[in-house]
Amino acid sequence: MLGDERGRAPDAAWVAHPAAPRLPGLEVSQQAAADHRLAVDLDALPAAAHRVSVLLALPSGAGGPARFGAMAAPFVAITGLDGAEVVGYTITDLDSESAVVALELYRRQGAWKVRAVGQGYAGGLAAMLHDQGLP
Repeated sequence: MLGDERGRAPDAAWVAHPAAPRLPGLEVSQQAAADHRLAVDLDALPAAAHRVSVLLALPSGAGGPARFGAMAAPFVAITGLDGAEVVGYTITDLDSESAVVALELYRRQGAWKVRAVGQGYAGGLAAMLHDQGLP
């Protein structure tokens, strides 16, 4: 998800997901649940985008786990174009949450930085998106 200077998404068009996988500078694999890949070209992001939030959500009613506490702790990584890991983060201490803001890339003083977040939402995807500024 792209965010403005306050980190909020102005509307749903700023959210990429497997069914709508492309935004300027951002592409989510249509097999996101299988390979957990997100391609970001920081130079191609819109000038109004100051944050890229990586969100994870468990599918509801899919027969899989209903909460992150019932599965292995999720791991996210930033890699170079060659696939080499630059930074990795295991999100621990999740229990009843079914959605989580894993990490953020954010623009500060003209440079992009990365921050591990790990903010979980027991209210699921709807609660997480609401907290990101979407109704």
